Amino acid sequence: MKDLASKSILLIGVWSTLLIAAIAPATAQSCMTADDMDTATRTALTSTAQRYFGMVTQGDVASLRQNTIPSLAANFGGIEAAVTDSKANLQGVQPAPRSPYC
Repeated sequence: MKDLASKSILLIGVWSTLLIAAIAPATAQSCMTADDMDTATRTALTSTAQRYFGMVTQGDVASLRQNTIPSLAANFGGIEAAVTDSKANLQGVQPAPRSPYC
């Protein structure tokens, strides 16, 4: 009986390891540098960053909240406070976005 139990545990361990090994590549994420992206994607990311920066410098927390994912919009107080507190320091600042990457 002990022999059967230890073989069962070993078999479960082997199957678990194989399952994890099979799933790991499927959940891997790939990254691209700016040079790997097509021009349209790179331009879209850069213009979106500049648009959000403009909302922050103008203190437009309503638009920021409207354009966030629901879970963040539901708990937006910290971001709103940071934007409001930083508005004076960001007035007249010109954004200089870095090359996008994922």
